[in-house]
Amino acid sequence: ILGLRLTSLHNVYFYVNLLRRIREAIKNGMFLELKEEFKNRIF
Repeated sequence: ILGLRLTSLHNVYFYVNLLRRIREAIKNGMFLELKEEFKNRIF
């Protein structure tokens, strides 16, 4: 059960952090750059 809880917390942290970065990138006009960076890092 601990593993499932830790996985859930990790996923929540990941998405909260990703959305924060997306908001900042949109605000600074850098969304396309962030998208490319994310795409290259994940895939």
